[in-house]
Amino acid sequence: MIRDTYRPGDAKVPAKGVEVRNLRQGTVLDTEGRRKLVIWLEMDATSPVDISIEGAKPINPINP
Repeated sequence: MIRDTYRPGDAKVPAKGVEVRNLRQGTVLDTEGRRKLVIWLEMDATSPVDISIEGAKPINPINP
């Protein structure tokens, strides 16, 4: 989970070295009311995989 994010659109999650069969993402509120981004990837890997998260923007603290 990635804390203090909002979701105007989906984050991009490129994965190098593996084929991602399924990717799901959404946001949840924690017990303090802060938004967290949740990303779930379905893949098979037998060696380390390089995963990046792009486009997930933090909440503006002035206008949460």
